[in-house]
Amino acid sequence: MTTVDYEQDGKQTGYIRLPHSVHRSAYGWLPIPVACIRRGKGPTVLLMAGTHGDEYEGQVALSKLIRQLDPE
Repeated sequence: MTTVDYEQDGKQTGYIRLPHSVHRSAYGWLPIPVACIRRGKGPTVLLMAGTHGDEYEGQVALSKLIRQLDPE
């Protein structure tokens, strides 16, 4: 489940809900941040960051890029 409508033009941020179950909580989920910047039909690109859990540079750089990009 996601909070972003990938068919809508403009810039949206939200998350994907990944179901996650552990012994102490059988009905949990992990939020995975996601952004969609769209302006009509055209090429698509997927950018991901966060290969290693203790390295934050990729997530910070991608967050800055998302804030700077304008769908226009």
